[in-house]
Amino acid sequence: MRNIALVALGGALGSVARYLITAAMAGVSVKFPFGTALINILGSFIIGVMYGLSRSGSSSEAAALFWMAGVCGGFTTFSAFSLQTLQLFQQNQPGLAFLNVLFSCALCVAATWGGLMLTK
Repeated sequence: MRNIALVALGGALGSVARYLITAAMAGVSVKFPFGTALINILGSFIIGVMYGLSRSGSSSEAAALFWMAGVCGGFTTFSAFSLQTLQLFQQNQPGLAFLNVLFSCALCVAATWGGLMLTK
């Protein structure tokens, strides 16, 4: 039951953080979903850090559950990313759709690696 509470609390905090960042980034661009990309990059970085800490034994299982399954689970936005990419295709903007895929995927993998490297 404790693990479920940790994941639920982390998920709530991640979801609120996601909402606040999305709202703050809303005026940056009408066409490109910068808020979603930023959230995915930050979430990837956080999960990389926590993975590295938990793998090295520097983080408890409870902290890993809270941050990785909870906060990152509520914070990251892959479903929103997928929908926004599809919408760009539907709006006949394939260049922006491919840019969104490249930007989000490449930078999220790089951010995860960067987070992991910080723990070494």
